[in-house]
Amino acid sequence: MIKDSHLSDFYKNGQPKLLAVYDAIVPWSPFTNTYLNNVELIYRHFPNKKALKSSPWKFFNYRYGSLVLKNLLLLPWGPTGYVNQHLPVPMKKSTLSHLWDIEGETLDRTSRNKIRDYGVDVNQYICSHWQIESNQFFPMSKNFGETIGLNQVDKLDRIFKDKHKRLLCVNDDGDFNEENLIHFKQILNEYYPKKSAYEK
Repeated sequence: MIKDSHLSDFYKNGQPKLLAVYDAIVPWSPFTNTYLNNVELIYRHFPNKKALKSSPWKFFNYRYGSLVLKNLLLLPWGPTGYVNQHLPVPMKKSTLSHLWDIEGETLDRTSRNKIRDYGVDVNQYICSHWQIESNQFFPMSKNFGETIGLNQVDKLDRIFKDKHKRLLCVNDDGDFNEENLIHFKQILNEYYPKKSAYEK
């Protein structure tokens, strides 16, 4: 979190705020198999995009900006995957509990793996996907947060100054430059000179 936030940033009327934008999954790494496993589970229960049909304004929403085009282009198919901003995602405990009731075998198998098994595992995003397809969500702005790699530290000033951005995820990609890591630490020290209570 790079700015103060409130419960209302993540929930509205008891519903999580989510980015309901479909995506075509591209196998860029073995990890994408987990996303495919999520989609397979969702497809078993929601093959026809009923939520989109009953509440199209939630899927064609101004808060998504140009990402709305993805929903338009993927309209002919059932759920194909979801845009993942790699940021914190609100969820309801009742959704997780419901998933354990109806997909207990899948969740149990995933939870027993000490190391990710991309062939069978699902991940935490299954809860947000379920919320979207069961139409139990409120549209969230795509500008709420941003994810960058350590080699993109030149974007940090712009992100910190953006009044809409509340969340930031900086990924430590395997090919990052050590100079960028040092620069990143310097920028963090400028913006956050005091350690938080749990760091002391």
